[in-house]
Amino acid sequence: MFRQDRDQWRETYEAELHGSVLPFWLTHSLDRDDGGYITCLDRQGSSYSTDKSILLIARCVLLYSRLINRVRREGSWCEAAEIGVRFLLRHLAETLDRPYLLVTKTGKPLERFPFSVEAYVTASLAEYAAAADDREALATSRRVRKRLLDLYGAEIEPDRSDEVQRRGRALLPPLLLLGTCQVLRDLDPAAVAQRAVDAAVEDLLTSFLDRQSGLLCEYALPAGGARIGPAGRMVIPGHGIHVAGLLLQESRRRPELLDGALRLLEASLENSWDAEYGGLIHVVDLEERPSLHLDWDMKLWWVHTEALFATLLAGRLTETRLFERWHERIHEYAFAHYPDADYGGWLGYLHRDGTPITTAKGSHWKSAYHEAMALWQCIAVLSEEEA
Repeated sequence: MFRQDRDQWRETYEAELHGSVLPFWLTHSLDRDDGGYITCLDRQGSSYSTDKSILLIARCVLLYSRLINRVRREGSWCEAAEIGVRFLLRHLAETLDRPYLLVTKTGKPLERFPFSVEAYVTASLAEYAAAADDREALATSRRVRKRLLDLYGAEIEPDRSDEVQRRGRALLPPLLLLGTCQVLRDLDPAAVAQRAVDAAVEDLLTSFLDRQSGLLCEYALPAGGARIGPAGRMVIPGHGIHVAGLLLQESRRRPELLDGALRLLEASLENSWDAEYGGLIHVVDLEERPSLHLDWDMKLWWVHTEALFATLLAGRLTETRLFERWHERIHEYAFAHYPDADYGGWLGYLHRDGTPITTAKGSHWKSAYHEAMALWQCIAVLSEEEA
């Protein structure tokens, strides 16, 4: 990697993380009255809904705790992590370790979304337990982890419904299991997470990977072995990029995964890059046919943050220019469209031509997590290379 590029990228990522993204969210999102975080924030940081996402609270606890564990014990990060984790623990006690997706400002349940919430709750509480030496958080993480593994077992059991027979199993469970258990493996020796990591890797690469295109499909091949209809052919390239990044990290333990991770990353980038307007589109069809998703051509922030990290790590592991060029391209697009120099933080949702759909900085699905975590991960890769 060229030193000039490396130094410039690192300076940019550190300035954006510590001078824009974290200050915006630490200033505007912490709910010191009722706990947790308000994530529905407009461009200036004012709230437009006080309902809270347990998924995003868990993600931000994971973020702040990771920064404490890997960077330094910053007072504002410690406060933010504790505000989030106390809200989580209270919610889990009231719901008997069955977390909801959405709750009211004070924590009353509104809507459920199994597996995804359990995955991030498990990882965030384990990361916080390591940061604060908190036994309650660790014990709760272990209980929710058991529920997570039970849910995953139910997901991979044969389902005789017409829907699953036609469409196949969903990608999110093995994707989230892989990421969660990679976190647990480093933090909680009692988790015995390596078997779950290996199982998720095997499931992803055998059931969901389309061999001809090299893309990761949103649904596994059903029992009949044919992909039927738009749902069966659906690819969300951001998920493929995310999985590629996880596999690249895993390849440091299992080198045989490296080539497959690189192929998946390259295929996901090539098939989602918009040659006309730049940026990575949201949904593609395996056969390049029309999609039923009317948001197929949106440019979402999280896809580009995942790509920033994955391409940088791929360049670091291979020392070739291919993924450095991809990183340069995605860096240029992302920093031209998402950061808000006037008020801090990042926008999230763009039309295909790059114009904002909304100037809101957060929602029930967007918080500080993706941009802040990716910026920190990129800094970590660049710092590792320097060392």
